[in-house]
Amino acid sequence: MSAMKERELKDADAAAPVIAVVGGSEQTVESLASMVLEEGFRLFSDDSGTEAEGAMATAPDVVVLDVSESDLAGQVEGRLQDCQAKWNVPILCLVSPGAHLKTHVIAKLGADDYVLNPVRSHDLACRVKAILQRWTEPQGTSVVERRRKLRRKDDRQQGQTVRADSRCAIDEAGKTILIEGRALDLSPKEYELLRLLASNPGRTLSAQEIITEVWPDLQRASAADVHQYVHMLRRKVESDPKQPRWIITVRGFGYKLVFPAEE
Repeated sequence: MSAMKERELKDADAAAPVIAVVGGSEQTVESLASMVLEEGFRLFSDDSGTEAEGAMATAPDVVVLDVSESDLAGQVEGRLQDCQAKWNVPILCLVSPGAHLKTHVIAKLGADDYVLNPVRSHDLACRVKAILQRWTEPQGTSVVERRRKLRRKDDRQQGQTVRADSRCAIDEAGKTILIEGRALDLSPKEYELLRLLASNPGRTLSAQEIITEVWPDLQRASAADVHQYVHMLRRKVESDPKQPRWIITVRGFGYKLVFPAEE
């Protein structure tokens, strides 16, 4: 893999889902690396050396197993079992169009899904996202939720102050958000909601996106709950809650936090 591509992968969002490529040629890894960067994932080759091994100290979220034209059923089954024993994560087979093994045979060998090579980046991303959503660990925790919990744990351990703007700072350690120097008195859910909005300035988040992040374990949360908490936040953030300048409703789409012009 080129040095530039390695740097790009290293600099990718540390919270992004990780894809491990097993058995892929350098050309295959290079091609997949470009695709996953476009889609917001991270990718490492299990055969790419010391740096990748360090980055793969924890399990990836998905394994992409390259199935070549010459691979036989016993070889593929053995590699699938090795990956499952090593990581216990879903496995997506990347199948050469000239492979001896038919896709339905590969599925019976233990793969969670497969895609034919060459594959477009959008199609690969859709398969990966689908497999992440439906895969559950033995404890019933989805891979997506596991990564979300790890991110929150990292935030607690780092205890850093993140400045979304010169007038808005998120104190991870103290679980406090400061607006224009004022430390807001927030409930846990208010904190999570404002933190989410402030971490995505200018981006409109739908009620469902907010529920997924703020109420991940509460299936009964609704758009009405989101509306209620936005209303409560405005009373603490805005100088005039009836004419909000920070937390804006985008009618029909959701809510966003903006940084108003200084008066």
